[in-house]
Amino acid sequence: MREDSATVARRAAALLTEAAEANRRRDHTRALELLQQAARLYRDLAQQATSTDQRVKASRGLGATLYQLATEALYVARPAEALEAAQEGYPLIAQYGLQPARQLAKLNALRALALLDLRRLSEALQAVEKAFEDLLKEKDPLVRAEMTIRFSWLKGMILSALGRHDEALEHLDRAYIHFQNHGQYNFWHFVSMAEALVAVGRHEDALAFYRVGADYLKKSGAFVPFSVFRVEMLISV
Repeated sequence: MREDSATVARRAAALLTEAAEANRRRDHTRALELLQQAARLYRDLAQQATSTDQRVKASRGLGATLYQLATEALYVARPAEALEAAQEGYPLIAQYGLQPARQLAKLNALRALALLDLRRLSEALQAVEKAFEDLLKEKDPLVRAEMTIRFSWLKGMILSALGRHDEALEHLDRAYIHFQNHGQYNFWHFVSMAEALVAVGRHEDALAFYRVGADYLKKSGAFVPFSVFRVEMLISV
């Protein structure tokens, strides 16, 4: 017997709740599996919708699910799946999202990160530039300023991969100064600065950053794997 749309919608929502719990446990593989199941249900709901209201709710649910799916896929080093989810989710969030500007900016940043992992570097740079464009529509100036800095860090990483080391250093330095001033820095901020300095031949400055980073890590004990840090840098605003 075929389930009615309300029952399917409840099942999809329950999967999202379970995925969120898996995320909190850092079980990103399980979260990804649950989100994939939820996405399939929301796609079916959108295709089978018999009213505008049903289609809007299903499409909104699918967009939100794909945003989370892209995030979880990056946590577990599956950039091709992250890219696919981001590309499918973008037009849905643009049309049906509740905070579209913020979500779209983050989604383009996640897309840029996936493209960086896939070594599609020119496309990655275009994606992060699009993230900056989307961010111009964000109404909260504090959120806009904070996300601009975080995207600058990502742009610096992409420019570094492209071999544009002087430009990369400029963006990474801007992000480092911001996080230092706000007491938000992490071990990986020191490392990214050190690597950028090495690339432009400033080895003594790079060594100083490595030493400060090591001291910070020793005192704080706050080590987060880079695979986690870089994603949370982009979405935790």
